[in-house]
Amino acid sequence: MKEESNEILLEFEGGGSFPVYYETSYMGNTYIIRYRDGYLTIEQDDNIDIFEQELSSDADGVWTDEEANVYLMLISKAIITNTLNTLKLPTIEACRSACSIYRTGSSRTS
Repeated sequence: MKEESNEILLEFEGGGSFPVYYETSYMGNTYIIRYRDGYLTIEQDDNIDIFEQELSSDADGVWTDEEANVYLMLISKAIITNTLNTLKLPTIEACRSACSIYRTGSSRTS
């Protein structure tokens, strides 16, 4: 059984694909998160790519809702705790198979 997360998620705007693009602000700084060609990059206040990591060897640029939840939660925590310089994200495959905060949606019936 997967654990529930009590982490705080910053408020992000964006989404999309090719590239995935999100933006958030925290403590007077603006952060831009992009995922394209298998790489995730984070820009802070117009400083190009303060963080970069390959998440997939496939040249994709799409996240499922569940993947977006995982990555934005982990990035939120790193921004809030000022630890982007040591952030290590799971690969897309590891995210799908082993992340305790990866949760699929459930269908509702009336």
